[in-house]
Amino acid sequence: MELRNKFTFIVSVFCICSVFSQSLNIVEGTRLFVSSNEVLYCGDDVSVTDEDSKIIIDSDNTSSGVLKIDGDYLGDDNSLEYRLYISEDKWGLISSPVLGQSFLDFFDVNTNVAQSSKSNKLGLAKYKTDEVKDKRWIYYVTVDNDNDIEQEENFQGDFEESRGYSALIDNSGSEQKLTFRGDDFQSDDISYTLNVGNEHSFNCIGNPYMSYLPFMGSDNGSVLYNNVDSLDEFSKGIYVLNSSGIGYDFKGNDDEYFIKPGEAFFVNAKNDSSEPLKFTFLKELQIFFSDNSDNSSTQKSTSINFEIIVKLSDNLNQELKSTEIKYKENKTAGLDPGCDAQAFGGGSFNINTRLVGLPVEKRDIMEQCLSNSNYEEIVVPLSVKASANTTLAFSTETFNLPKGVDVYLEDKESDILKKINDNSSYSVTFNDDFSSAERFYIHTSSKPLSNNIENYSEPLVKIYKKEEKAITILGLENQNLTQLKIYNILGKEVVCYNLTQENQQTIKLSNFSSGVYIASLISSFGDVIVTKKIIF
Repeated sequence: MELRNKFTFIVSVFCICSVFSQSLNIVEGTRLFVSSNEVLYCGDDVSVTDEDSKIIIDSDNTSSGVLKIDGDYLGDDNSLEYRLYISEDKWGLISSPVLGQSFLDFFDVNTNVAQSSKSNKLGLAKYKTDEVKDKRWIYYVTVDNDNDIEQEENFQGDFEESRGYSALIDNSGSEQKLTFRGDDFQSDDISYTLNVGNEHSFNCIGNPYMSYLPFMGSDNGSVLYNNVDSLDEFSKGIYVLNSSGIGYDFKGNDDEYFIKPGEAFFVNAKNDSSEPLKFTFLKELQIFFSDNSDNSSTQKSTSINFEIIVKLSDNLNQELKSTEIKYKENKTAGLDPGCDAQAFGGGSFNINTRLVGLPVEKRDIMEQCLSNSNYEEIVVPLSVKASANTTLAFSTETFNLPKGVDVYLEDKESDILKKINDNSSYSVTFNDDFSSAERFYIHTSSKPLSNNIENYSEPLVKIYKKEEKAITILGLENQNLTQLKIYNILGKEVVCYNLTQENQQTIKLSNFSSGVYIASLISSFGDVIVTKKIIF
């Protein structure tokens, strides 16, 4: 239905599809309902003149209704309502798409907000960057005696514009939505001042509009383009809560993503600026619909050539954590801003990677991008944290893995290389608390890596360090081994020696720098038969 002139609704309930009108006047107790996949757009003013009249914008688990008004909105208190879908029993990141929503009224309307059974905390919290690690989430609380809402210092007044909050609803059978009510909505540009700390500068912010915002883009038509200079080099993107409700997915400059009304996310501010940093939302970026059919955090970028998700599960708490390695064109072993992402979240049990080309950089990386042209030469360090008396299982999920290529986990302490793709896994038990990025590594290879524990228990040919800068190979006779290749810790081939068929052979390596190397014995068919870690 297209309306070119001023239009007045006088019916009691009106469900709307997509209306484009020059102005709109809602009177006499009318409730105008915009469903989760429809739009209400007005090129002029909108007036809600009766105290019982209301505009209601709905959403569901995949999409949201949209309200966009180029003129002024003239309405009473609570005349504008947004119903935000949120999964039950999972924390969600939310922001208020209306103005004038007080915290007290929010809890009066939303009786489905969860309450802790062990404390007086409610399922609404704000994130404070400058607090210590375990105290950054500040929860709304109830008065101990009569279950009334306590208006404490951290939650005075109304929801803040463009600030993100964390919310949880219970599973009592009520509707899986949170209702925001106000007297206006944001129609101007808005900037959020980012908090910057010495060691931690993550901020929780949210879409302030009742329209979608395009996150990705190479010009001024995207949220990322307008704010990239305010973000840390290791976090040129946003962190959105994944479907589990307990971890985050990174959206960078290769990801098509559209921020829904009422959706919040994290950004990591750079901490070397002398001026206050702003994260700006421009009103001109508002769009009616997301252009992709799947706006979920599991959507894969089409620019990825192939991807490996390394998964880690434990037997103690039955948890599952993962880290992503993406192999793309024109990516490097060093830092690729907007693609490589610093880890966020986690705890005493976690798995990440370290940058292959920057071994001195000690930041954990949750998503790492590498070149797709020399992947068999790249060895990726894993950063693993686990509690004492825990058995961990490493496995993988792969996307577009080249035919014939397998993924191997190297356990340097146990001197084991184990294939972990195609439903294979590798398990290890820790008697003490463990935190290290120098024990486990990921290899990709189209040829079998020889000390896989499934196939080799005690190799006939052995490699060992005989002197400070020399290695000895024992058992070469009749083994059809023709070459010794030595790689540095980054997986780059340093040298290749041709072998004789003598039973024992010693090779001098006097020009080698101190460090960790990998020595591999190669057969006449090109197969890797034995691999050994050597430390000089």
